[in-house]
Amino acid sequence: MKRKSKLKAKSKKKTLLGQSLLLAASDAIAWHAGKKELRVNEVKIENPPEFSSSDIKDIRNNLHMSQPVFAGIFGYSADAVKAWEQGSKTPNPAARRLLQLLVANKSLVNQFVKIE
Repeated sequence: MKRKSKLKAKSKKKTLLGQSLLLAASDAIAWHAGKKELRVNEVKIENPPEFSSSDIKDIRNNLHMSQPVFAGIFGYSADAVKAWEQGSKTPNPAARRLLQLLVANKSLVNQFVKIE
């Protein structure tokens, strides 16, 4: 008896999902045919700022971290952080966005680090 109720619940979920997909597909077809207006939101995302080698070193030092610790917490190699701080390489956009977030809110680090 329990098995039957599980099957009914599972098929009901599929039915709701199927209905949602069909509704979305019919909306897309109506829009393509010019019969339906869809809401459009334009979002402008600014590129992350550039950081100089001294900026990066200052960010890390303000967090009281060594290069290996800073690199490890944020998923970069110590060699990459060293290269950024020496100016031989520049951080990619994702790393620059992370640096931007750290500058804006230094306490974000507390979510990743547990000091024992």
